Amino acid sequence: MRYTRIVFLCCVSCLISLNSYAQGKQLKKAETAYERLEFHKAMKCYKRAYSKSNDRAQKIQMSFLMAECARRIGNYRQAESYYKRTIKMRYDDPIAILYLGMMQRNLGKYEDAIKSFELYMQKVPEDIRAQEAIVACEFATDWVNNPTRYAVFNMKGMNSKFDDRMASFSNKDNTQLFFTTARKGVTGRKISAQTGQYYTDIWVTELEKIKKKKGKGKQPKPKWTEPISLGEFFDFDDLVNTKYDEGAVSLSERGDLMYFNRAVMKKNEFHSPRIYSTIKKAGEWQTPEEISLSVDSNYMVIYSSLSPDQTKLYFVSDMPGGYGNFDIWVSNYDKKSDAWGDPINMGPEVNTDAMEISPYMHKDGTLFFASNGHIGMGGFDIFRSVMRSDGQYGKVKNMKYPINSSYDDFGIIFSGKDVMNGFLTSNRKGGRGGDDIYEVKLSDLKFAMEGVLVDDETGQPIQGVSINLEGSDGAS
Repeated sequence: MRYTRIVFLCCVSCLISLNSYAQGKQLKKAETAYERLEFHKAMKCYKRAYSKSNDRAQKIQMSFLMAECARRIGNYRQAESYYKRTIKMRYDDPIAILYLGMMQRNLGKYEDAIKSFELYMQKVPEDIRAQEAIVACEFATDWVNNPTRYAVFNMKGMNSKFDDRMASFSNKDNTQLFFTTARKGVTGRKISAQTGQYYTDIWVTELEKIKKKKGKGKQPKPKWTEPISLGEFFDFDDLVNTKYDEGAVSLSERGDLMYFNRAVMKKNEFHSPRIYSTIKKAGEWQTPEEISLSVDSNYMVIYSSLSPDQTKLYFVSDMPGGYGNFDIWVSNYDKKSDAWGDPINMGPEVNTDAMEISPYMHKDGTLFFASNGHIGMGGFDIFRSVMRSDGQYGKVKNMKYPINSSYDDFGIIFSGKDVMNGFLTSNRKGGRGGDDIYEVKLSDLKFAMEGVLVDDETGQPIQGVSINLEGSDGAS
C-alpha cells in the first residue's frame, strides 16, 4: 500500500512539473510573439498558457494581454469580452476600463461606452482621453441620427470572407481596380502570425463591357468582374506578388507606375514593411525595386499614395520626429537627382498622438486620411483636410455617418474630379468577413418648389411658361 502511494505521488509530481513546463513554454512563446507584433500568434499562446496556469496574478496579466492582442488585430468583440473578464478579476490598472470603453464604442455600444469612460474618469480624473471619448460618443449618436447624403454599399462580388481592402484605380477611365486581399489563392499561402490570415497579394477587378440596348429603355448597369490575381489578369509572370505581404497600392493616373508595400517575413526575423515601385512595359509589370527614402530600416514605411501630378509621395511611418504612433509624411520628387527628398511631416493639425493612416490626395487638393486620434465614431474614421494659406494642411473635418461607422473605416478614394463616387474599406457590421471594400455614392439632392409665376410690373399671373432649374454643375 505504501509503495502504491509513493508511485502515485511521484506521478502527480511529474504531471505538475510537465504542466508547469508546458505553461512556461507557451508563455515564453507568447511574450516573444507579442514583442514582435505577432498578435494573433501571441493570443493563441496566451490562451494555452492561461488554461494551464494556477497562478491567479499571472492569469490576470495574461487575460489583459489577450484583450490587448484582440484589440490590436481589430477583433473588438473578443477584446471587449477579455477586458470585461480582466476587470472582473480585479486587474489593478484602470487602463483596462478605458480600453473596455473604447471597444464598446467601436461596437457602437455608445451608452455602455460612456458608462465605462465615466468610471475611468473617477479613477483617473487627470486623463482627458475619457472626457474626449464621451464627447465623441455624443457626436457619433447625433451623426447616426442625421446621416449625410452619402450612401455606402458592400461590394459583395468583390469581397471574400478574408480581408479585402485599399482599392486603387488602375487606369485613366477608372474601370479597373487594384486592391489588397488575403483570400484563398494568394501566392503567399502561409498564415501570418500577425493577422491569422494568409499573406496578402494584389488582385484586380474591372467593370464588364456591355453593349447598350437600342431605344430609350433602361440601360443595363455594368458589374465588376470576379477578381483575379495581378499576374493572371495581365497574363504574365507575376513579379509583384510573392510569398510575403504585398498591398496598399497607389498608381499613376495612366496606370503605368505603381507603388505598393512589401513586408519580408522570415523565421526569427522581422523586416519592417517598405515601399516598392514598378513600371508597366508592353503590358507587363517589371521587377519591383524598393524606393529610397531617408527612413531608418527599423521603422515602418506604409500606405504610400502618389499625388495626381506624381511630384509628391504621401506615406505613413512610425519614424521619430512625428506627433504620435503613426504619422502621415510627404516626400517631394526631385527631377534633377531623380530621387525622393527628405520626408516632411504633415503637421499637428493632421497628425495626432495616436495613429493616422491611408492618405489620399484628391485632384482638387483635398487630403483624405483615416485616424483614431481625431474625434470620431470609433476605431479609425475617415477625415478630410484642406491646405491653409501658409501651405500647411488643416481644417480637419470628419466625413461622418455613413462613410464612417463605429468600426474601422479607411482607404477612401474618389473617381473623377469630384467627390461623388468612390470606394472605401471598412470592417463594419454586414460585411463578408474582416475588412471589406465598399462603394461610396453621393445621393442626389431632392427638393420640391411651389408657387405662382407673376409679371414683375403688373403682378398678374403668367400663363403657359415653363421653368427650368439649373444646378451649379450645369445639370437641369
